[in-house]
Amino acid sequence: MTDHAVNTTGAMNLVNSIPGALALLLACSLLLPTGAGAANKGGIDPRPITFEPEPLTKLHPKLAWIKRDKIRAAWVSADLHKPYGDTDKTQARVLADGGFNTVIFGMRADNKNRSHMPDFTDVIPANIEAAHAVGLAVWVLMSYGTIHQDPYHRYRDPAGKLATKTCCPLDLPYLERHFGRWAVKFAEAGADGFILDTEMYESDLSDYEGPCVCSYCFRAYLDVFADNGDTIYDSIPAAQRGIWLREIGVYGHYSRFAVKRTEDFLDSIRARCQAHNDAFILGYASTMEHLPGNTRGFGTSTVPCVILDESEYTSGPTFTMRRNLQYIEQSGLPALYIGGLWINQNRPEQLAERGLLAALYADGWWAWYSWALVTNPDATTGPQTTNPYGRWKGTPASAYWDVLKPMHARLEKLLAGDRAAWPAFPLLDAVAPVPNGRVPLRQGQITLDGSLDDPGWQEASQFEMAIDRFGKKDGPENTFMLCHDDTAFYFAARCPIPEGTVLPEQLRGRDHPRAWANYGLELFVDPSGDGRRYAQLILSSDGDTYESVMDYGPGAFQFGDLDWNPEIEVGVQRTEAEFILEIRILFEDAVLTKPKHGETWGFNVCRSSSAVQSWSPTYGPFHLPGRFGRIQFVKDR
Repeated sequence: MTDHAVNTTGAMNLVNSIPGALALLLACSLLLPTGAGAANKGGIDPRPITFEPEPLTKLHPKLAWIKRDKIRAAWVSADLHKPYGDTDKTQARVLADGGFNTVIFGMRADNKNRSHMPDFTDVIPANIEAAHAVGLAVWVLMSYGTIHQDPYHRYRDPAGKLATKTCCPLDLPYLERHFGRWAVKFAEAGADGFILDTEMYESDLSDYEGPCVCSYCFRAYLDVFADNGDTIYDSIPAAQRGIWLREIGVYGHYSRFAVKRTEDFLDSIRARCQAHNDAFILGYASTMEHLPGNTRGFGTSTVPCVILDESEYTSGPTFTMRRNLQYIEQSGLPALYIGGLWINQNRPEQLAERGLLAALYADGWWAWYSWALVTNPDATTGPQTTNPYGRWKGTPASAYWDVLKPMHARLEKLLAGDRAAWPAFPLLDAVAPVPNGRVPLRQGQITLDGSLDDPGWQEASQFEMAIDRFGKKDGPENTFMLCHDDTAFYFAARCPIPEGTVLPEQLRGRDHPRAWANYGLELFVDPSGDGRRYAQLILSSDGDTYESVMDYGPGAFQFGDLDWNPEIEVGVQRTEAEFILEIRILFEDAVLTKPKHGETWGFNVCRSSSAVQSWSPTYGPFHLPGRFGRIQFVKDR
């Protein structure tokens, strides 16, 4: 298997194989403006790659209904013109009567010829007509990373592994063939939007583990930023490209270039769609920034990208939704965020309650899979009430309509009234306060050898971590210690290994893209305490480290910036019963600025092996800086 290596005379040769506007797009993406940049690194001139914030402003007049009514979307099959049960109503009419204002249905191209969609002329016009007749907006969905058609470039991850099936996320001819042209055709046919499902069902993995370093992508980067791209391309083995980029300190720069190219390509699709309908919406499911750059590429300040997130599928709105909304605002992304709920996993009353909260506190909600609400509505057994596509077990469709219709009516009244009358956002009153701790000055010598009997540790602050991320006691009883001196921050932990545990094979090397899968700990350090820029450190029980800066920069939501490589020393010991970690990390101006006496930082320690634990429960994923604990730098513990 190869990644279809390009001719080393330059990635511009690839342009000849791409028709029309795509050729112009790629050519432009390889001619970024020069500017005052960092010093040359390993033959690379990392000139700045600039991104202008494009926050949501006033919506296009045709989309004013979104702010007034919120998006209420039903993800259905393409049967909107067909009758609802034994009634004379269409499925579209029943959805509209139930309070939905948008429908999403999927289309698939021919598996063997992605340039052909057999059912296009039969399905698209009939469904658009049925939906528009009752006032429903129509968004057509296609899957990304599913049913691949050769030839195409395979994804090579930053650790050097070449995928068997996963596509390169910047193989422009592949992307145009698999969904770009179809988005434009849907706009031509009268649809109101296009949604890209990025779950990558038939790929090696369900997501990417960092920017692609296949021959196609690596060559494109060298053509723009390398002094002698041919020499570098020929001298760096394909499996070592990601490592080389990290070693010379341009991995983050390479990532931003990939984000920029993604934005430019998706922006070209958006422009072609909006040439037919200037309010045509583009969006994606199922995780925010699953493809870094797709939000800005699909959205503008007046016609934003719609993000159909699945974080709320079984629980309803949580801290994860709050984090995502904050990220959109702080990053200046042109986006609307709507929370998804899985019908089969929500009783009717739950679906209505959670849908109301998502619509109030985000930009709307969507129900998957709403086929269950309009197909065989009276059935209480069979496929309509089985996982994953059906209703809650033993429940007829009427049980949902009995609560959804009044919920949507209540939503309209709440939106038109005083926000003080809204129901409270869930969890805010039920969660534990974040823990606090002190970080004293180091009082004695510390040798980083995996032994905790040094004098310096005896006077350090000690903490317990024996709860899961939801605040319940679970898993091993871990302990950790903190102290500092004038130059560095010290951390040590003792972590029991439950009897009978078989440790996975550890992934070695600094900044390995799957470092989170190792047996170890994750540290989150937020010197500002406001969550706008914080450090993530992953420590394996073998002593390997991964360091990244998470901020609101383009593409940072998924991977952060791995160009941050602080001076860090590690000591480890591991037995069958436990592992011990010690680190010393120097204070520096870039991220971990030397703290003043009494200064407070955000901080958390997490462990995902054996049980998913955290010092401060996040009630969601680890990356929730609003739920980090607080540590104060003091003289004595």
